[in-house]
Amino acid sequence: MSELVGKDKYFDGFEPNYSGFIVIGAGLPRTGTLSLRRALSILLNAPCYHMVNVLNGSDVDFKHWRKVLERKCRGNDWINFLEHRGFKAGVDLPLCIFYKDVMNAFPNVKVIISVRDKGRYLES
Repeated sequence: MSELVGKDKYFDGFEPNYSGFIVIGAGLPRTGTLSLRRALSILLNAPCYHMVNVLNGSDVDFKHWRKVLERKCRGNDWINFLEHRGFKAGVDLPLCIFYKDVMNAFPNVKVIISVRDKGRYLES
């Protein structure tokens, strides 16, 4: 997967973002989320969280998602995990599954739902 993303300023070495987490993609994987990630990163001039971040992630990622799965994650946890790490947006798994929790932490967030034809989705 890393060969699809490549190295650029939108995916590596970002500064904390104190202007807010503003967009979440609630669409499932294989619905254009990698392209959406790239577009949001360019439009927002900031990184967008994606499954790629989990796969290439650090202990911070793994500890956060474990806390989420144990239902111990609260609003400030989401803010520290996303906004304070530089992200202005997030799409794909696992974030899309918890979009309601993220919406509670960031009440002004905008939601994008990406879709794909059911037959083509199953083929992919």
